[in-house]
Amino acid sequence: MNILIPMAGEGKRFQEKGYTVSKPAILTYDRRTGKKLPMVVCATLDLPGFLPDGSNIIYIDRDFHKKNGTEQLDRGEIWKIDGAGTIIRKK
Repeated sequence: MNILIPMAGEGKRFQEKGYTVSKPAILTYDRRTGKKLPMVVCATLDLPGFLPDGSNIIYIDRDFHKKNGTEQLDRGEIWKIDGAGTIIRKK
């Protein structure tokens, strides 16, 4: 089973509250280790069926996220959405 995680929104509600990084990159505490990790990483680790090597995870991301946090993702495959809204599979 592959797991698709969309994270293509701008996170405007978080921006309005003063956050300077994109929503997926906001640091939260991992409930198992107590370490601060990006929100999307903590959410991914909680998914049933998640393979520890990330081989069944596909993140859908937008370029503006790359400059503020999601470049930290070290597992899974990241597909991008271009300016026209087309999903581009990274190889």
